[in-house]
Amino acid sequence: MNQEGRRKWYGVVIFVILWLVLDWAVDILEFYQIISTPPYFMMAVAIIVGVLVFPYLYYLHKKYPELTQKELHKDKNLRIFMYILPLYCLYHGVKTLALRRNL
Repeated sequence: MNQEGRRKWYGVVIFVILWLVLDWAVDILEFYQIISTPPYFMMAVAIIVGVLVFPYLYYLHKKYPELTQKELHKDKNLRIFMYILPLYCLYHGVKTLALRRNL
């Protein structure tokens, strides 16, 4: 795998993981009523992050065509990332539905 391409893919992975940690920290602080944010604030921020991350993933896929899906799935760390992102989207969907029922 191209080292520069791998480094950029790992940069995206680290960014998304740090975002998840920050999001969970905010959720925990809201649960214990330490901070308060508007109901859809974190969902709006998650949409903005998604709008930034998904086009960048497309750009990396076009810039480094030698990194095919088969090669990416051989790399265990990137394969874990491929499962984290949909789970993150599912988490926000469930959280949004829960917020709507409480309003």
